[in-house]
Amino acid sequence: MDWDYRNKTILAPMVRVGTLPMRLLAHRYGCDITYGEEIIDLAMREASIQVDEALATVNVVQKNGKVIWSTNEEDRPHTVFQIGSANAVTCLHGASLVAPYVRAIDLNMGCPQHFSISGGMGAALLNKPEVVKDILSTLVRNLDVPITCKIRLKPKLSDTIDLLKLVESTGIKAVTIHTRYVPERPQHPAHWDLLKELIGLNPINIPIIANGDIFRYSDIQKCRDETGVSSVMIARAASHNPSLIFHENPKSQYEVMQDYMKVCCEVDNPWPNTKYNLLLLSKGVTTGDGANFINNTSLGKLLHRGKTMAAGAEGLGVTAFYEESVLKLHEERERIMAAGSSFESPLNLLYPGLDQKTRATLIQGRNSTMLKRKVRPYEVSAKELINSKRAKVSVSAGSPAVAVTSAAPAPAPPTNSAAAAAAAVTEKASS
Repeated sequence: MDWDYRNKTILAPMVRVGTLPMRLLAHRYGCDITYGEEIIDLAMREASIQVDEALATVNVVQKNGKVIWSTNEEDRPHTVFQIGSANAVTCLHGASLVAPYVRAIDLNMGCPQHFSISGGMGAALLNKPEVVKDILSTLVRNLDVPITCKIRLKPKLSDTIDLLKLVESTGIKAVTIHTRYVPERPQHPAHWDLLKELIGLNPINIPIIANGDIFRYSDIQKCRDETGVSSVMIARAASHNPSLIFHENPKSQYEVMQDYMKVCCEVDNPWPNTKYNLLLLSKGVTTGDGANFINNTSLGKLLHRGKTMAAGAEGLGVTAFYEESVLKLHEERERIMAAGSSFESPLNLLYPGLDQKTRATLIQGRNSTMLKRKVRPYEVSAKELINSKRAKVSVSAGSPAVAVTSAAPAPAPPTNSAAAAAAAVTEKASS
């Protein structure tokens, strides 16, 4: 499967940021390619691919039931799975698991964090050419998706050039250069001048993607003009306001927060991850008199202290959208369970290679992990919504409270454990 990496704007892989909602939002704002957060290959040793039919998502689920990565039909055509590894065998195992459901796979060779380097991963690979060659060559030989890698500058420009030639020789399709040295952090200026010098030497024929110090839409062309690269990757700025980077006419951060919250509702994102990213997006958001939004408004405080998706939705004024999403998801789960083995999944067309035993398990409800979903299928307020869905419901503006004005018949008890699991409502969510 070929893919052109030239003249692209790219969302960088960021821990806890590059989950499904942010990738979807960035793409809707105009981003061409979205990288997910790095997943370590060892975390996938006993993981499996499982399908959430109601959400139409494909998930990587660990043995303990934790969902560590997800994608869907909208995300798949432009998403890159970044993997952290120090070994070709374990890397191939993890990459093979997700390869049918992504557009490309990227090897992380630039992470400077201690946990990564101490495990022989990330930036540690910059000084292990044989290991790098083994991993990348193994992925290229065995997988049908494009393989790329992300590196940092080495102390000597000649050493960086040698590394670039090495990775190109493995058959990868592109390489991203984070224009900082391993000891450097975001507060240190990116070395665009060194990248310009490197590009001028024309060391390799595959596309080079620039990463570092791109803070606004105009910086994209500025980086291209000053360095000679055609594609750029954006990290920090995108985590604070992706529309500012990927669109010439950006939205306000508050509007972006509302958009992000809605996407999280669409894909049933866990509240802890939703809240983490909302707080990142809220940096710099102020009220009319310049006061900080989070600390100086009732809605901001509600968002900051909130422990459920319902509280987050109220804080951002999208309660109605949240409630509609909860009901839609619940009704879809009920429909799937009622159809039983006769249910025809729309994912059959998207992923014809999915293991049929896995699909049957999920459809028939024997997999309680995905039905109960340890990442929280419903919120506290969902119980009222679900139990009163046949009643006349009125919701006051800006409030999550549900007023039931006519009694709703009590739901019939589930006839089997699968139906019970599908109708379950989680009444607590971790903050």
